[in-house]
Amino acid sequence: MSINLVEAQNQNWSNFCKYNVGDWHGNWTTFSSEGQLTNSIQCIRSFRLNEDGTEIQHHNHYTYEDGKNDTSPFTLIF
Repeated sequence: MSINLVEAQNQNWSNFCKYNVGDWHGNWTTFSSEGQLTNSIQCIRSFRLNEDGTEIQHHNHYTYEDGKNDTSPFTLIF
């Protein structure tokens, strides 16, 4: 079976944009090697597609236990 890599890339990008664009709410939790909870941070991952569908702006919005907020921006380009 032959796989056309360009078609596979295009389908992967299309699926990512179709099913992942928007806001994802959750917690980022870390544990020690003994299995004890060491940290848990609330996070919203925001994915926004540009007008021509070639770029996604990705921001992680963190809320820490002390109430501090932080945002980290990323860019995904097709």
